[in-house]
Amino acid sequence: MGNKGDEKLSTSYFVGQELNWNAPWVKVRLWVELPFWLMMNNAVMTLEFNGHPFEIEVHDNYWELHVGNVTDSRFSVCYQGPLKKRNQLSKEIQQFLRKHRGIPVIWRKCKTLLKVVSRCNEDVWNAAGRKVSPAVQLYRSELCRAHVPVINKLIQQYRLATYDFFAYELAPWDVPKWSIERGGQSVACCLVP
Repeated sequence: MGNKGDEKLSTSYFVGQELNWNAPWVKVRLWVELPFWLMMNNAVMTLEFNGHPFEIEVHDNYWELHVGNVTDSRFSVCYQGPLKKRNQLSKEIQQFLRKHRGIPVIWRKCKTLLKVVSRCNEDVWNAAGRKVSPAVQLYRSELCRAHVPVINKLIQQYRLATYDFFAYELAPWDVPKWSIERGGQSVACCLVP
């Protein structure tokens, strides 16, 4: 009855209605660590899946630098990439490590890490700088989830070529942690909370 705080409820809503679905596509790379090693050197290859070419980078030389505890959630990771000496890390990481000398740091060797080149809605990507809505989180997780079959095709071809029985086709819960990267910036994405 006109009380302060009364708001008119919307008569309709759909997930993502606050996003600009007509925004242009931007090129991104989806990073995911496999739960096993592929017995191959670093490589870049193009794989065709459902008529679309996907460029995939395979990395067997990646490490994670954890600050504090090493956890499966990877919340303590401050760097992921080829092994570096402390003086080769970014200035921000070096500064943090100098400022917090008492915090333990440890390197963890990653299993095979894949980077899949894809595309993302620019409005969703730009949301990285503001408060992330549930629709943006859903879009990001579904973007990564949609690439699991692409990775499975790579694994199928790898198994046929190598007879490596330890590599297996993946489900989303096998690879729950992803990163979406563009231009040196990345956002974390979780398929299975």
